Amino acid sequence: MSETYTVVGYPKAAHWRQPRARLLINGTTRDETPLEGFTLSRTRYARCDTAELTLAINRTLLAQQDSKWFDVSVSAGQTPPDINVAIEMREEAHTGAQWRTVFSGIVDKVRWTPDQTQLEVECRDMLAKLMDMRVQMAWLNQTGPDVLNAIIKQAGLTPQASFPANMTGQFWQVEHKRTSASAHHKFQTAFDLARYIADEFGCDLYADGNTIVCHPALSPGASSAVIHPFDYSDPGPDKPIRASAAQMMLERDYVTSKNVMVHVMSWDSRRRAVAETWFSAEGHSRTQSENMGTLYTFRVPGARQDDVERIAEAKYNQIVAHDRTISLTLPGRITLEPRHFMSISGTGSSWDMPSGDAYTVDAVETTWSWDQMFIQKPITIHWSNPLRICRPFARIGDVVVSPRLAGLEQTDWSPLWEGRLLDAVNRALSALDTLREAVLSVTKALSLPQNNLSHQRLEQIRALCSHLLLPHAAAWSFTESARETRDVVLREQESVTRCHALTADLDTRWKDSIRALPLAETLAEWRTVKEKWLLARSMGQKAIRKRLEPHAIALPEDCESDLEALVERATLLEKLTNASHKTSIGPMWRGLDTDFDAINATFDWGQETRTRLAGCTAETGELLTARAHLRTLLAEGQDLLAPGGTVHASLTRYLAVFTDLDAALKTLGNCGASDVTRLVPPENPGWLEQTADRLRDWKEAARELRDWCSWRRAYHQAAQLGLTPMIEGIEHGLIARNDVLAVFEANYARWWTMHAVSDSALLSGFVAATHEGRIVRFRELDEKLKTLAIRLIRARLAGRIPGEAAGQHDPEYKVLTREIAKKTRHLPVRQLAEKMPGALRTLTPCLMMSPLSVAQYLPADAAPFDLVIFDEASQIATWDAIGAIGRGKQVIVVGDPKQLPPTDFFTAGLAAADAHTSDEMTDLDSILDECLGAGVPAISLEWHYRSRHESLIAFSNQAYYGGDLVTFPSPVTADQAVSFRFVPKGIYEPGKNGSHTNPAEARMKGLSEGMTAYSKSKLRRCFRQKDGRSRHRSVFPDSAWILASLIPIYPARSSQASNAMAPHITGAQRRATETA
Repeated sequence: MSETYTVVGYPKAAHWRQPRARLLINGTTRDETPLEGFTLSRTRYARCDTAELTLAINRTLLAQQDSKWFDVSVSAGQTPPDINVAIEMREEAHTGAQWRTVFSGIVDKVRWTPDQTQLEVECRDMLAKLMDMRVQMAWLNQTGPDVLNAIIKQAGLTPQASFPANMTGQFWQVEHKRTSASAHHKFQTAFDLARYIADEFGCDLYADGNTIVCHPALSPGASSAVIHPFDYSDPGPDKPIRASAAQMMLERDYVTSKNVMVHVMSWDSRRRAVAETWFSAEGHSRTQSENMGTLYTFRVPGARQDDVERIAEAKYNQIVAHDRTISLTLPGRITLEPRHFMSISGTGSSWDMPSGDAYTVDAVETTWSWDQMFIQKPITIHWSNPLRICRPFARIGDVVVSPRLAGLEQTDWSPLWEGRLLDAVNRALSALDTLREAVLSVTKALSLPQNNLSHQRLEQIRALCSHLLLPHAAAWSFTESARETRDVVLREQESVTRCHALTADLDTRWKDSIRALPLAETLAEWRTVKEKWLLARSMGQKAIRKRLEPHAIALPEDCESDLEALVERATLLEKLTNASHKTSIGPMWRGLDTDFDAINATFDWGQETRTRLAGCTAETGELLTARAHLRTLLAEGQDLLAPGGTVHASLTRYLAVFTDLDAALKTLGNCGASDVTRLVPPENPGWLEQTADRLRDWKEAARELRDWCSWRRAYHQAAQLGLTPMIEGIEHGLIARNDVLAVFEANYARWWTMHAVSDSALLSGFVAATHEGRIVRFRELDEKLKTLAIRLIRARLAGRIPGEAAGQHDPEYKVLTREIAKKTRHLPVRQLAEKMPGALRTLTPCLMMSPLSVAQYLPADAAPFDLVIFDEASQIATWDAIGAIGRGKQVIVVGDPKQLPPTDFFTAGLAAADAHTSDEMTDLDSILDECLGAGVPAISLEWHYRSRHESLIAFSNQAYYGGDLVTFPSPVTADQAVSFRFVPKGIYEPGKNGSHTNPAEARMKGLSEGMTAYSKSKLRRCFRQKDGRSRHRSVFPDSAWILASLIPIYPARSSQASNAMAPHITGAQRRATETA
């Protein structure tokens, strides 16, 4: 089912259509309040569909009404009646289009202006009645449909509930008490209870008019699924997009598709027991995982452990299903609703749907008005990530690697289906055992070998048995000379046919007694008499006629022609009578009454019997023995083949048993969605025993049926996505359980790379040697340019320095000359800068100084510098930078706002105020923060090329820079320059003497340059613990530890932050150590 519109040049093209809408109030249209527009919000999530209506008021018609439908008078103490509304639409441009209801509900709120020119109405669908109804009843041991039907009927609505087959017949308990919400009252409204039941069983709950529908969520492949095609059709970057969409937004969430864990906990009504589970891509766990990623917690009442696990898996699938979502705006489609599906094509990307699949429509917002016409926005649709297809194997790998259920192709599991399958397996096993007995009996009766019980041979034996029971069975047709015998008999067919023809040509009917007369002499006498004169002829013929009269029914006048025929027939009859065919074909030879068609059929039966018997055995000796036995049986054991005979009983029993087996296997195949006869190759001599063994494996592996069905479902989905080679590798054990996702990602990347390279002329034409040559040439030119630039700058600066003669007359250079000549008592730097400001700028045009040095050495009233540059500005406090800023005409502030801000950690005053060393600090504002806060123009440098290993910056890029940095991949595949080691229950807390300690110290052996610490006291503690655990301290030079102690690694403010901190390791030389 689908609906397609071709609209080009949106939005004006939307006016080419003629969508019309009308409003029904309590089932009738109201001309006094015509519909001007509406906004309809429909969703498959846990709420009603809502509609906001804008109505015009015809004051003339309204004045003619006795009462306003939107302003009903109600007596005190009475409840106002519900106002039912329905929105109907149709496409006027379609001939014969019918009105279609797109919304049906009740009015919640009405607003209108005092002059009564416009009416605004807010509505909800019929789920509102469940939302407004409190639940005060109690149910015990009721099924989901029973509870749902009861509350829906109580609300005055019609229920239509159907649940998945795996929930049919399962009882569950939902308790309600007429007490306050704080005492065991698990649900506040009837809608909460209905929604809970629907979510429990994976169903959609929605209103269809006055009917509340609870139906299992469909998949795109379901027969009742409605799929709407959508073709984006981008013709190229230089042309306008030709598509029926004004806006299309594609979104992917990689977090939800990988690191998601769902925690579901439940308790019984008396809170005596707790059932809980943690579910992730690796499956269920009764304990919390250390690396759980993003955690989603749900609490449900009254669920058992198996229910909790089922809910957790369903919640997980709902969450990760939205790793790929689309929002788009397009001209309205009247039939488009939530719970429908949409296939996307024409984007030229991975968002285009594979064949047979579609995105699920989650929510639709519909807007219609006379000025904007009919638009739907946004349509939110989702599709599950192909990575999820690999996850069932990660959880049920043993079932796949040891496939006792191989051959079973069912994808949907339920308790009822499992029961039907096991019943079918038992019937098939019983039929196989019975067939084993029957085949031994029939092979013994027919002298056939019993060493080959393949399905092909069993089928050939069945064909032979059914053939032997045909009525055409005869011993002569089974002999080697059957063809010659038949041919000899068939030669008599012409004589028999001539006899019948002569009999038919006689003028009268002759009795059989005529054969006793001398017909040849009588014919000769008749001919002689015929030649005499008239009286003699008459007397002679009269005498002959008198002799023939007793042998004829009515004697003709002229008997010559009949006598001729009778003479010829007599000759043929004598020949047939003297033939020896009765000896060769037995009772089948009956002279003139012989059935030659039956002889041909019997001959064909014999030849077919020989062929079918040859198919039952391949050995020549066995075949000759079986032929001789069957020939004897046909010749001398007809009573055994006749009904009631032992051979006949064996044949009929085998046919009946084989038919029963065929029916049982067909039933089992339909139940298991597989061809059971091919579980074992049909030509396998041990087919009968091995098939029984396979079915016994199915029976013994009944506990694995649920996981196996999940695997087969993933298998077929993967096959639709073109992942068949990977699935076959999994089934053949070529891919380990823990490597499935990695193999998928690697091969997907390889596939994408092949297409990307093929589609790019630059990449496909890339030659490594040419590229390397360009790199070498670029480095040479870059180095040459750098050298020339240095020499050019040096020459220009040297050209500004006065010569020796000119310097002797310049008072500033005289000061410098005098200071150079001194051995002691040099002027301070600040005084020297004050006395030779011009010469200082000429000799040293660039100064590299700290903010403190600027304040100490450069006079404040000196001529300003052209440019002041702050590097690592995030570490410079504002008051330290002000002095340097005042000494320049322009300023460039370079820093990283994501780095740690300046602190008072090393402030001397703080140390003086506290006798003990403390790691606590106070963050200060930096000059970089001040500039960003003041709106100073900023330029972001996004390229990061200094990390030799990409993993050194990858974490910071994702955690702090939002993935905006452009990094360069490492040339090695296993880039582990930085790794994370989680310390369970780790916490950073104060200790004695101003030190800080982690009770659950991280004791990990790794490779490092040295050891970092938050302070000297912490460093000393690390030394003591290291000395107690390691005998290899001598490999670490003291200088390395001193350097490490000077690195300001600031303490975190929580245990989580402490766990998130990781050491920054640099350098090529690494040594073994332990990090505390």
